[in-house]
Amino acid sequence: MVKVIYGHSAEHFQVLKVAGDFSQWEIKPMTKNSEFWEYNFYKGSLPGDSKVIHFKFVDDNGSWFTDNDYAKETDANNNENNVRILTPEEIEELGGGNDEIEEARQSAYDVNDEGPVRPAPSPTARELKEHNEGGGELDEPTVIVNHGDAQESSDHGERPGTSGTVYSQNPEVSDHYKTILARIIAFFTNLFRSWFNS
Repeated sequence: MVKVIYGHSAEHFQVLKVAGDFSQWEIKPMTKNSEFWEYNFYKGSLPGDSKVIHFKFVDDNGSWFTDNDYAKETDANNNENNVRILTPEEIEELGGGNDEIEEARQSAYDVNDEGPVRPAPSPTARELKEHNEGGGELDEPTVIVNHGDAQESSDHGERPGTSGTVYSQNPEVSDHYKTILARIIAFFTNLFRSWFNS
């Protein structure tokens, strides 16, 4: 037997129904318990190779809706449905073959799995300062810099004479650029003046 449970307050609805691939999407009434609604179905309701069930709830007004407590999937008709993965025991009860049961056992979701392990946090600035002052261990390799390997520039403050700087140091070239720049500024000045003074 497989149960579909609507676990919210049972008092919200007079009658709650469910439809899914276990009923060929025919609407079936759910049983009202003190705190929740439930629907049970048995062997033969699903094809033997089924590993999940798709379903939707139907309220008093006939409106179909999904419950946020279940996973959701969009079908080929672009309808959003709730999805429930069947446990190996439920597949066995529904008449699944040994292959389906073994595959479900191997890929079964562990409810107690808390997800991947978080890495250790990075050391804070305070921890780094304490490490540098007190010689504490942070399990990091020490980097030693040999100051003799560092190269110092012999041209303190002077620009190197590369091909990019040769032209900018030539007075004829810089005068030529200044003339071109002055012409561009004059052009735009006259253009904007003609727009705003007319």
